[in-house]
Amino acid sequence: MPRIDGFQLYDKLRQKDPKVKVCFLTASEMYYEEFRDKHSDWGKIIDQEHFIQKPIKNKDLIKRIKLLLLKNN
Repeated sequence: MPRIDGFQLYDKLRQKDPKVKVCFLTASEMYYEEFRDKHSDWGKIIDQEHFIQKPIKNKDLIKRIKLLLLKNN
């Protein structure tokens, strides 16, 4: 994204809706460590399973997101 990163976007979304559900699609699991360090208060909300590593097939991505949505309802 040209002006903000995914963490900043998540922050803006949480300001509008504290119950927003988000998955991070990333090329590296290192981003979870960075996220956890920057947003320790969200560690209870966003778990490492919400970080989906690329590459991933569309059908697997859909399946993973559906599982997360069911788990967190």
